[in-house]
Amino acid sequence: MLAKVYLTQHDWQQALSLLNNVISSGQYGLLSNFADVFSVDNKNNKESIFEVQFDKTIEGQGYMGGDPLITGSDVNNLPSDNLLKLFEENQDDRKDASVIDLGVQGWRLYKWHDTKGTNNGMGFNIMVLRYADVLLMAAEIMNEIGYGQPQALEYLNQIRKRSHATEYTSSDLPDQETFRTAITKERRLELAFENHRWFDLLRTGKAIEVLNKMIIRIMSYYKFWI
Repeated sequence: MLAKVYLTQHDWQQALSLLNNVISSGQYGLLSNFADVFSVDNKNNKESIFEVQFDKTIEGQGYMGGDPLITGSDVNNLPSDNLLKLFEENQDDRKDASVIDLGVQGWRLYKWHDTKGTNNGMGFNIMVLRYADVLLMAAEIMNEIGYGQPQALEYLNQIRKRSHATEYTSSDLPDQETFRTAITKERRLELAFENHRWFDLLRTGKAIEVLNKMIIRIMSYYKFWI
């Protein structure tokens, strides 16, 4: 958590030092199957660093939010068209593990799902920090300190390899800016619905640009129907 604070402050060395401690500890690692990270039967796994605990078998301790898979449920955290397009373009395991097309209901969040218990709560935990985020933060920092560090590309490709996405070569990312863009895309694909996107936009100075584009799309949509 402190490393993420230092990253937001662009204090690269302090952040990287803390992240290296996590990486070298050997306490955490990527699971071989992306979907298993979020399985209700696999909570607090090796990839998890911190997750909010829920237990549907105990009254009042299940997750009480809206179930995205139930028809008519009041769900606000839905995949955007922009995110769906990114998933479609990337073609790897993360799309099917993160979103689901429910036909009339449209696309819904699928990363966390569970049947409700007797008290209407659900049993999945909510991930706050996991090892994949650590690797992506470390790769981002190394690129900011100085483009061309092999370890940065290795960390990025560890994430892509796990999900059977095409790995990058140094010629695919020939400079610091293309590497930044790749990290930004990877964080959206890997960490979708995990509540990092807004803070990523603020940290990288992209919030106003992205939100303005979103407003233009919304205005164009409603203008079409007026």
